[in-house]
Amino acid sequence: MNIVHKTNLDIFVSSGYKPGITTRNLYLKEIKMLSPVFERFVKETPISVIARSAMERIFNPEQLDQWFDTTAQEQYTKDLLFSSVFDIMSQVVCQSRPSINAAYQAAKEQIGVSITSLYNKINGIEPQTSAELVRYAAREISPIIEGLGGTKIRQNTLTILTF
Repeated sequence: MNIVHKTNLDIFVSSGYKPGITTRNLYLKEIKMLSPVFERFVKETPISVIARSAMERIFNPEQLDQWFDTTAQEQYTKDLLFSSVFDIMSQVVCQSRPSINAAYQAAKEQIGVSITSLYNKINGIEPQTSAELVRYAAREISPIIEGLGGTKIRQNTLTILTF
């Protein structure tokens, strides 16, 4: 196990971030993730690898759907899961896909609803749901950032995490 991989594993284990993930399962997932091609990214850009790992843990589809069910006031889940909407939007925001339509076309078999339904779901996301998603992400990422040596600075009611 190389030092970056060990550090990555130690951060997630020592940070206390364990929702449904045992240390053994976390270790096995990390080993599976490190193919020879991926190993090059670990060596050359370890921070981007850690950031990607953190995003995948924090925005786990099952956790996101459960979070949405307890947070959303007006919207509900029928045929289109919030995690699917989040995945589509993440691809656009991270520039993996140039548009919502392009991301939808690439995943429409798995999504199982029309593009109109997707846009209706996106347009119907309540402002308080979006605000709570930011708070949720901040709560979940805080122990990981602190484990990487980042500091926590309080400004009014907003917590800013810096390196």
